Amino acid sequence: MSPLASVASIAFFASLASVASAQTRWSIGHSYSSIGALRQPATMTGIKVNGGPWLSKIDAGVLARLPTGGGPALELGMRASTGSSRSRAERVYGVIARTNWSFPRPAIGLALQAEYEADGGLDVKRASAGAEITPLGWAAAGLGRFTGGNATGFRWRPWLGAAIVSEDGFRGQARIEALLRVPMSSWTIEGGIEATSWYLNGGVNGTSWLDASLSLELRPQGPTLTLSAEEGRRPPRFVRTSRAAVGVGFRL
Repeated sequence: MSPLASVASIAFFASLASVASAQTRWSIGHSYSSIGALRQPATMTGIKVNGGPWLSKIDAGVLARLPTGGGPALELGMRASTGSSRSRAERVYGVIARTNWSFPRPAIGLALQAEYEADGGLDVKRASAGAEITPLGWAAAGLGRFTGGNATGFRWRPWLGAAIVSEDGFRGQARIEALLRVPMSSWTIEGGIEATSWYLNGGVNGTSWLDASLSLELRPQGPTLTLSAEEGRRPPRFVRTSRAAVGVGFRL
């Protein structure tokens, strides 16, 4: 990691610690992009191909929701998609600051955010400021709420957003997240999927990404056994990736 990146990480954690309080809510998942992404466990998996050495695949994100004294909570997060099975170009690191607003008319949710992301070699770095909207309270089964009681059944949510990105200019995006949670006698099966397409340089070709996971959960928060998969291209380098692995996961 470069000195600049190290200083930025230290400053981020210092600012997080300085404003954290007993009311701060912490979440750990495979990313910080959405509630759906946080529901998918952070995972560390092993991959072995054609008799070669064991390689690792790590996807983790942490998000802290900080109270602001009556206004919308401030969210600060960090994420990493790394591991020896990924090339430097495929690895992604990022930090984010975000606030979420809701409006009754029209019934929409609005997320305002600033993000900094980089590849594994810190050769490609992008800073962005943008917004996303999503419908609230619409009469659609599972929209934003599980169809079953006690956080079970099916839940989904669409997002539409735009951002101004350093060096890239305008970037639009459409994203959908979905979760299926089925309780069993002593454990729970949970499947999660998040699909995103970006509009960049006049088109969407080659700028789509899919994350998916299937987990066996022994309790609502804690360790899991997880099958994870990814396919497509994502920022900041939009390098083609296709990978699946089984390993241990954790969610908080």
